[in-house]
Amino acid sequence: MTMTSEDQQAAGSGEELPPVPPAQVGPPRPAFPAHAYPEPAQPEPIQPEPEPIQSVQPEPVQPSGVGHGARPVPVANAAAPFSIVEPAGGRDQLSALGPREPIGPLPDDHHVVLDIARRQLRRGALAPVVGWEGGIGRTTITRALAGAFRRVRGEDPVTVDAVPMWGALSAAADHPGEYCPADLATMSWPIPAAVMPRLLTTVDGLPTLAGPSPSRGVLSEPRTMLTAIDRMAKLARLTFIDTVADVAGSPTRDLIRNPNSAVVWVASATRTGLWGVAEALTYFHAIGAEHVARRSVVAIVGSRRHWPADAAAAEAQLTGLGVETVRVPHSAKPLTDSKCRPSIERLLAAVVLRSS
Repeated sequence: MTMTSEDQQAAGSGEELPPVPPAQVGPPRPAFPAHAYPEPAQPEPIQPEPEPIQSVQPEPVQPSGVGHGARPVPVANAAAPFSIVEPAGGRDQLSALGPREPIGPLPDDHHVVLDIARRQLRRGALAPVVGWEGGIGRTTITRALAGAFRRVRGEDPVTVDAVPMWGALSAAADHPGEYCPADLATMSWPIPAAVMPRLLTTVDGLPTLAGPSPSRGVLSEPRTMLTAIDRMAKLARLTFIDTVADVAGSPTRDLIRNPNSAVVWVASATRTGLWGVAEALTYFHAIGAEHVARRSVVAIVGSRRHWPADAAAAEAQLTGLGVETVRVPHSAKPLTDSKCRPSIERLLAAVVLRSS
């Protein structure tokens, strides 16, 4: 029997062919002519790559390997030149305000008030700015006090945004911050020298520890926030803290109860606003806060109309408790208005008097 060419091709040459790997098994391919499969081209010899040119600019110092777990955002940051306040001869300790240290009201002479604001101030002082009314201007008072501290004393304080996530103080930052209180609380102590120049951002050109940005999704816990504030206070002379409106919640409650804190209450020029401060003082006195009234200063933010008579009566009641009250006039631009400057400087003098 004569075999056709198709039969010979099906029978094969009789040689054992290697099995087809399972991964290459697939549908049958169509028969293409031989010239459809050209010979593979020979690979070109690999040329050695030229050595990279070294850049003349030094690479930025990365805070890797310091064990703080921070995740800096890849943006430009212009942190303020923050200088650590060194201890003075081992006596650089704040003493709690005792019952035999009465603090009288501030004088009316503005020159004497400025001299009080320039008094010697040891490091570690805290000035939490609190208020139970939302939107009354707590963050604005914080920024104004920090600016007055630099203008009157010639040195920079530190402000801390203690709002759990992205407060108004952080939103006003000149540049996005690389670190937040949660990062500062988890850093190794003392803070590495490579991280210190980049630790703070700036608000109005002043060193500020900003809160975490929403993109990070980090919520500062109260205990973590208190740890970060305590560490920041060990490096600065005076630390202003912008807190939340819940004066009975943490960490605001712990900051008010701290005997080394000069509490700045922000209230509106209404009877309701000032009575709320009086009730808060009564509450903290009942839970054992030491001399909270003597450590307190109330910034009364005025309205566009004349000073209300009922607010003046509530202000007199606070003064009877030993609380220093300072009237801040209403202004559309309180940070630059010259009418607000004497009131803010008077408020600063009251804080320094209770922190020295």
